[in-house]
Amino acid sequence: MIPFKYFVFLWSIKMYFYLKKIIATICLILSFASFSDSSFYAEVIKIRGVATVGKKELKVGDKVGIGEIISSKGKGNFIDIKLSNGAAMRIVGGEFRVKKVSNQLSVYEILMGKVFSYFQNSADTRHLIKTNEASFAIRGTRFLAEQQENKSFLCVCE
Repeated sequence: MIPFKYFVFLWSIKMYFYLKKIIATICLILSFASFSDSSFYAEVIKIRGVATVGKKELKVGDKVGIGEIISSKGKGNFIDIKLSNGAAMRIVGGEFRVKKVSNQLSVYEILMGKVFSYFQNSADTRHLIKTNEASFAIRGTRFLAEQQENKSFLCVCE
């Protein structure tokens, strides 16, 4: 006959593996949820010239994730994107990254070039534009921001 302490020991090992499977399943479900279509922030609407994300060339209809650098370098090149919060942006001859998009705060980073933007004016929503030299907080609906080698420029149109 097996002593009671060995029975408890065997039962605890069985429970350990059972709980491990449950935790692994939960982690797997959560990882699929985080990579779902809701994580995209921008859809490519129009392109002139060549636009890329990393080494991948973009085409109309592509979706770009948060933190990815959108590049549209070259004279006359631009890319129009529509963000999940409703904002429309045009990146002209440079590099741009969306760091965060939400109904309360959206954070954009201009690495080089110009960005034209239009979005619905809302008293609850803040937009923060970061460049190498400055950070701009905007509540207007239209703006132009530019980052050159050693200076930044912002024009709020409305």
